Formats: sequence, C-alpha cells, structure tokens
Amino acid sequence: MSSIKPRGLPEIFAGIALNTGRLVAGSFGAEAHSEYTVIGDVVNLASRMESFALRGQVLISETTRAAANDRAEVGAVNVVRFKGISHPVQLYELRAVRAAQQYSVPPVEVRRAPRISVRLEATFRQIDGKCIRPASIPGLINDIGYLGLRAELPLGLPDASDVLITLAPQQGLPDVGDLYARVVQTVPWAGHFRTSLELSSADPVSRQRLKDLIDESLWRH
Repeated sequence: MSSIKPRGLPEIFAGIALNTGRLVAGSFGAEAHSEYTVIGDVVNLASRMESFALRGQVLISETTRAAANDRAEVGAVNVVRFKGISHPVQLYELRAVRAAQQYSVPPVEVRRAPRISVRLEATFRQIDGKCIRPASIPGLINDIGYLGLRAELPLGLPDASDVLITLAPQQGLPDVGDLYARVVQTVPWAGHFRTSLELSSADPVSRQRLKDLIDESLWRH
C-alpha cells in the first residue's frame, strides 16, 4: 500500500480466499467465443470461502495451510459447513507469509464477523434484572451477524438495556430459539427506531443454528 498512496491511487480492500488442489484449466466455449477459466471442486470451494472473507481479509483452506507448511502465519479460525461437503471446513485468516522476505497482510479495521441483510420477524421482550417483562414488542431484523444484529422497532429501547429476542420460525430453516442481547444504540428512523444490539448469550444449540443460518445465506449469495 505504501507505493499506492504517493501516486494518489485509491486503496482497495477486497476479501480474498485461497484453496489448494487439482483443477482443470483451459479455454472453454465455442469456436466463436471461448474464455480461459478453471473448474473443479477446489475452485467451487474457493468461491464459497470467498463469501466469508471480510474487508481486507485473506482466508486460506486447510489444504493451503498444509501446503504452506510453517511458512503461513494464521490467526482466527472459522469453522463452516457447506452443503454437499460432509465434513466441516476450517477457514484460516492469513496474517503473514514467511519466506526469504516476510510478507504481511496489511491490517485493516474489519468487522469482527460476517453479517448479512435479512428480513426476519421477531419479538423483543425487555429484561429488568432477572425478570423478563411479559409484553412483547414486534420487530423486523434487517441485518444480522454472529455477534450482533440491527432491527426496526416501533419504540425506542434504552441504551445498555437487556432484551430477549425470539425469531419467528422460517420456512425450511431450523428454529433458532431464544437469543439474549444488549442494546448498543437506538436512533429514530423513518417512523421507527433503528436499534443495534450485541448478542450477549444463547445456548450452544441456538448459537450454532444462528451461525448455520448466516453461513448458508453467505455462500448461497
């Protein structure tokens, strides 16, 4: 990046995914038009992996990490399940490559986890101490991730207040269950209150079901 800034060029932080394996490469198509491309399972997996790469992040597969041996310095690991693959896939965040010269991935302030745009109906109930208020507040979740969400609510909730969230059943998807969250910020927005919440606790089954819902949406789109 140091050679880009003096020339006045914009910095681009794209998510990148690397996978290692055997594939078929060549020009495919008709005589009138053909394109050079690569095909194979290893390519399909790399494409799915790329959906999980955050801004400025490089993800590598287990096969790439093994091929790099001790030359790859990795950080956080995300375990993902893909349809059509029987075993969980480990995605490693690449931090640096050690060779004759060490190459580091430039640090970028990125989201802590993937997020997706959704339209999920849910009910919210406020928590006072250890008591859950019986009154339910209907809301629409429009952005959700492993660690938090954003919802449109008919009323404003106090910052730092705790709530119990129950997602409405989604057709074809497992019931996520109850999620506990804390209000981070509430702002008036188009006749509603746009509310950002950080997930505070959930049972392991609910956490995994929520992650599965997000993961499947990411690689499908």
